Parts: sequence; structure tokens; C-alpha cells
Amino acid sequence: MSMELADYQTSEWSPLPVVIIGNGPSGICLSYLLSGYTPYVKEGADLEYLSEGLEGRSNSPAALLFDTLLRPDTDFLGDVESVLGWTLEPERAIPHLVLGRGPPGGAWNAIEGSMITLSRGDWMGLPDLSFKDWMRMKRRNLRNDRSTAGDILNYYQYYVRNKRLQDNFVSGAVVTSIVKLNRSEENVPEKDDLWEKPKLNTDRPEDKSIFQVSGFIENNSGIKQNFCVYAKNVVLATGTYDSPLRLGIQGEDLPFVYHQISALEEAVKTKKVHHDSDPVLIVGAGLTAADAILLAHHYNIPVIHAFRRRVNDPALIFNQLPQVMYPEYH
Repeated sequence: MSMELADYQTSEWSPLPVVIIGNGPSGICLSYLLSGYTPYVKEGADLEYLSEGLEGRSNSPAALLFDTLLRPDTDFLGDVESVLGWTLEPERAIPHLVLGRGPPGGAWNAIEGSMITLSRGDWMGLPDLSFKDWMRMKRRNLRNDRSTAGDILNYYQYYVRNKRLQDNFVSGAVVTSIVKLNRSEENVPEKDDLWEKPKLNTDRPEDKSIFQVSGFIENNSGIKQNFCVYAKNVVLATGTYDSPLRLGIQGEDLPFVYHQISALEEAVKTKKVHHDSDPVLIVGAGLTAADAILLAHHYNIPVIHAFRRRVNDPALIFNQLPQVMYPEYH
């Protein structure tokens, strides 16, 4: 699905405009935009509702605006059609590279495929191909607008192929360091057989520094190949799956304490945790905690749920879910 990284080896004096680290939904979406796909408001679209203000789950005004245009009322369980249309304009494309540990899909590769997720399918959609439309193409219906982790992963991988983004993706790449390098006109090499001396404008900050991205690719045989690429801009689209929050308390590193759903799934598969076990203590009140509760309930494993907020706090994610769609939380 992805190109060989050797095709992208760059010189310090011929850096890529953008390197994206992380190939989950954020990295995929950014690659789509950088590939020249341009949004336009559909003719006749009603934008008056924007003047009433923006609300949603994000604290970023730009993200709220984009989500509101792309998926109006989705955070409030609406089903309004997007007001954006998309056009591929190759002249707007910006060369870039997307590095990911596994295949496109990011952390969804590590989640049990049959597990029903907390997130609605609409929340997981990307521009110009909604999750619902993809599911209809597969001649399947969403269960109360909810989906399995496997569905979401397959959707993201189909999206990369369908939008012809795969040439920008390198799978199996582990980034070990990012170093910011300063360069000056005096250090630029003279023209040789490989590189032509670039014309630098030292008044522009982007011409004074670049990033060196280093790491390795490990193949199926366990052989590691080092790589090093240079970029004018680096985007961290790694999410939080690889760096879960820790409490910093005594005993947190004991073998029966897990920080990822995949570890709990493995414990269930190996029968370390089962329906006759002592209750599993789940700490936290976010989406990951909710999915862990779903996983435990699926296998009839008793749960004790601990979190800081009051049970009736309206900001608690569980209190924002309608009972019809999420009966297990009510």
C-alpha cells in the first residue's frame, strides 16, 4: 500500500515541504488536503447558522468551524448534509510524506476488530466520503449508527486507496528522533551531480532551519533499515494511544495494571481476566475508558469505574450520550 522509504531519501539541501508522523485519521486527512483536494461551499448552501456561534467537542475554533461545515450538527446527533464540496486541484498539491508504525489507520490497527466502539460512525468520517456512504457501499447497516473497530480501520484504508494517497504513505516506520538544524548560506554545498545549490533567502525563518527526521523500518523478518529524511515542516499526528496518561502513583507499573485497551484485550484472550475474576477497576471518564467498559461488558467481566467528576456532571461524556443509542450507560 505504501512506497518504499528509499524513494524519499532527501538531502539536507533538498528537504520535503512536509513530513507527517502518524497515519491515523488526522494524518490521513492532512495528506488529503496536501494532495490538492480543495473545499468549496456548495452553491445555495445556507450558512446563516454559523452566525449563531459554534459549539462542539473541540476547544479549537478552527477545528470547530471545519467540523461544522463538514458535518453540521454531528456532535449533537444530527444528520445534516455537508455544505462542502471537494475538487482535486493538482496545482495546489504540496509534496509530503506520512510515516506510520503500521498500515494506514493508526491506533485502530491495534484494537479488536469486532468491538463496538463508543464513537458514532459519523464522528469517524473523513472529507468527501462519509462513513455511512462507505458502509452502504458494503451493503451493511450501522447498528444504531455505531460501528466496530474493524469497520473503522477498513474504512480508513479504503479511503487512502480511493483518494490515491498511498504513494505518500510509508508503513512500518518508527521515528526515533527529530532534530531541528540551522543552516546558513556559507554551509550550502556547491552544485554537484546530485543536488543543485538552492537560492536561500536568509530573511525568511523557513530558509534558516529544517528538521532531520530519523528512525528505522522493521520488515516481517525483523530486519531493521535505518532512514533519515529532511523536512521544512514536521506535523505530529500521533494522537495519544502511544502515550497514555499515567497517574504517577505507587504500583502503577505492576503487571496487572494496563494503560491500553489492547493490553486488556490480550488479558481477556489469554484468560488472565474472565467473568469469574475479581472486578476490573477502570480509571478515567474519557472515550478510552468508555470503550474499555464496553469491552469488559461484552465478556461479562465485572467492572468498577472510578473517575473524579460527580456522577450527574453534565460535562461527563456518559451524560451526553442518548439512552436510545447507548443503553449500556444508563
